[in-house]
Amino acid sequence: MMKSDLDRLLQRWHDGEITPAEAEELVRAIDEPAARARLREVWFLESSLSEALRAAPVRQSFPAGRDLAEWLLQLWVHVTFRAVASAAVLVLALMLLKPRRDPVPDQSEPAYLAQLILLNQLD
Repeated sequence: MMKSDLDRLLQRWHDGEITPAEAEELVRAIDEPAARARLREVWFLESSLSEALRAAPVRQSFPAGRDLAEWLLQLWVHVTFRAVASAAVLVLALMLLKPRRDPVPDQSEPAYLAQLILLNQLD
């Protein structure tokens, strides 16, 4: 089997468009050592490409046709917004979770002085 026929069958199988007759032809073709080597080569290439794309998410997400400065500005705004929002949530959580203390009475108030006098008389 020629390399181009094998590639065509592999592509149709990969796309999910292979007919039963083509599937049988592909199974017969894989019996040949050269076809098996080509199959390993295609699988290795596909797995290498998918790993490389996962390892470089910035390159994947870089918008084509945009100016780099505009893209970096949008990235900075997005990151800054997330940082400010995170800080606001943290401050709000700390304010809500902070234990409340009873206010310390002003020591010059007459009620406080009367309480001190009573405590001293009881001792």
